[in-house]
Amino acid sequence: MNNLDFTIFDKFKDIANRLSLIQKEVAEKLKLNWGYLKVLTALANQEGLSQTKLSFSCGLDKPATSRLIIKMTSDNLIKKYYKDNNKKTTCLFLTEAGKKLAEKISQIKQKLQKKYFNVLNNKDKETFNLLLTSYLK
Repeated sequence: MNNLDFTIFDKFKDIANRLSLIQKEVAEKLKLNWGYLKVLTALANQEGLSQTKLSFSCGLDKPATSRLIIKMTSDNLIKKYYKDNNKKTTCLFLTEAGKKLAEKISQIKQKLQKKYFNVLNNKDKETFNLLLTSYLK
């Protein structure tokens, strides 16, 4: 690896660390566990996910996702619909209570992003934006 590679790697580590701190603070403020936070965020971004896609987008294994779905359904945060009356194929959606909680998560994240990312100088912000946009292409 050359120096540029290490610089890029360090920047990505810094971004990941800051995003992790934001998630941790959101979870603490709302008294949510990580699984609930991940599922609510994933379904707020894309409702109608299958359990497999939700598991993948949250970075959870299938048994953990199944347990979360059962808990969150009983807490009236998510609901599931069966496709074509086939119980093996479900689509997951947020309930109204889930949508309200997901909105609170989003609002807190936006405030915390200002806190964690506004301390950067303009050159670092430009570098982060360049790295992220080129990475997402």
